[in-house]
Amino acid sequence: MKILIAYFSFTGRTEKVANSLCENFSKFKIEFDVFKIEPILNLPYLFWLLLSFFPKLPFPLKKFKLSSVYDIIVLGTPKWTFNCPPVISFVNFLKSNFKDAKKPKVAFYITYGGFKEDAFIEKLLKIFKANGFEVVEFDKFKRRDIDEGKVFERVEVFVNKILMHLNQSI
Repeated sequence: MKILIAYFSFTGRTEKVANSLCENFSKFKIEFDVFKIEPILNLPYLFWLLLSFFPKLPFPLKKFKLSSVYDIIVLGTPKWTFNCPPVISFVNFLKSNFKDAKKPKVAFYITYGGFKEDAFIEKLLKIFKANGFEVVEFDKFKRRDIDEGKVFERVEVFVNKILMHLNQSI
């Protein structure tokens, strides 16, 4: 079994959760790759926030090539207003890369500080479903809890749920 952990992190919080995922998958001797989603332009936060008002708006990313076949892709994204353009671009990349091939399962998590995170999750679920991906798990991690180091036990639970979907003994 092989997992891809892909994430976009502007403030570093989504990356902290991704690093915790790596630690937990390592405990179970799970093979995984990590990909940090990086836009081709390094824009200021307010510009990203403005772009996030346009649902499904993609944004060009630095090149990425899948180096393996993955059983599951775990995607991390910050919750912005309606959209996180780099993540939408990554989902579009996945869609085009798996047109004719068997699609891996997907799990995702969001990091958030504000409100309406459940509506954001619902939008992501719809986007994955519309692109033919099966979402097996998702979770959300609050900014304050990440900053205070209070999410890492929940990350372990998230990893266990993902592994159960893959019929792995834990």
